[in-house]
Amino acid sequence: MKPASQLSGGLPSARFLAALVIVLLAFWREIRRRREALRWLRKMVTEIRGKEAMAQRIDEISANLEREKTNSARESVAEAWKEYRATLVIEETEHGYNLRNAVRPGTFFNLEDLHFNAGFFRILPGLFITVGLFLTFLGLISALASMVESVDGGAAMDGGTMATLLNVASAKFIMSLIGLLCSIVFTIALRFGMGQIEDAIHRVNRAIEERLSYISLEEIALAQVRATREQQEHFRKIAFEMVAEFGRPLREELPQTISTSISDAMSPLLKQVGQMSSEGVGDMVRDLSSRFSDDGGFDMLVLGPRAAGTGLTLTAATHVIHLSRWWNPAVEEQCNDRVHRIGQSRPVSIHIPMAVHPGYREHSFDCLLQSLMNRKRRLATAALWPMGDTQEDASQLQRMLEEGQISNVSDPVSAAMEAMFRRDAIPLPSPLDDGSFPF
Repeated sequence: MKPASQLSGGLPSARFLAALVIVLLAFWREIRRRREALRWLRKMVTEIRGKEAMAQRIDEISANLEREKTNSARESVAEAWKEYRATLVIEETEHGYNLRNAVRPGTFFNLEDLHFNAGFFRILPGLFITVGLFLTFLGLISALASMVESVDGGAAMDGGTMATLLNVASAKFIMSLIGLLCSIVFTIALRFGMGQIEDAIHRVNRAIEERLSYISLEEIALAQVRATREQQEHFRKIAFEMVAEFGRPLREELPQTISTSISDAMSPLLKQVGQMSSEGVGDMVRDLSSRFSDDGGFDMLVLGPRAAGTGLTLTAATHVIHLSRWWNPAVEEQCNDRVHRIGQSRPVSIHIPMAVHPGYREHSFDCLLQSLMNRKRRLATAALWPMGDTQEDASQLQRMLEEGQISNVSDPVSAAMEAMFRRDAIPLPSPLDDGSFPF
């Protein structure tokens, strides 16, 4: 059996303590290197006074970081600054320049992004405990094996042998305690060192934030909405100015040009009519009618309701289209009678185009005017023909327009015609192939 002096475990314990000292020195050296890199950046930032100076010297800081990164810690700090610098925007204000950003520097300057976390040192406390227990286990097994060899060799299991075994167990237990002690000491050093790094990072972030202007995402959205509104107002102003500028010739020059052209074109005719007698005017009207009736080809005569209702015989025509309606049905009848009179040998079709609103339908203006004309025709037939215009006509149209309400149907024209004929107490005729309604 080995002597007790060889089983005391003093040498392994000393090695444990030596390993602890070496690891602490290496860890503290790394902490100092990282703190120095952070202080290096903080010193360059704190030398700048004010936000405007920061905006002017921001590129100088970037250049110094790139030039003076002499170790891995400084390289990590310089890389984080480079990424954060890309998010900064230099804004020109009334008082100079200003750096604006919506991202805090802590997003880039932190333990993980700087690679300043514990890393390998994080596993050392557990490693100390594991190695201590492992060596204790090996020592106990070695002592038991030696004792078994002695018993097998004929040695008696006396009190000395048991005392030796207890001394070995105590020594190995002390080695386990030394491993636990090393683990506790290094854990405290690890927490303290990482706290120093976090404090240095916090100081750097605060120094940077004091020299920047931050804007939230909500403020950016409000600024964009405000800019959009100003842009819309600007475009609206430009549109009004363009319309006013384009409309100026229409308001000032076009009426005068039209008036001059009409006067120049009509003056010879008016001069000729003025020089004619009543017989000469009649001859001119008869000549116009004969040319319309006798000349071949497709002819169209555009006349106002008053002019078309007096002194003309147009039996060569077969279609009468009322584009601008007179509110007096007698005037329309006079226009129709210019074509449908003695000498007419073909059927005459009277066309009344109507604009039907898809929502108002039978309450559209043209439909209401048609109902008004039908009512006046019935009154004229029952009492006196012709019947003139009255103020009551306009009032009734106004009331009917105000009573109308918008509604949606699949076929607004057919619905409007059906409602209009029903309102006028007229049977609804079947529509023609072209979609028009005869009555």
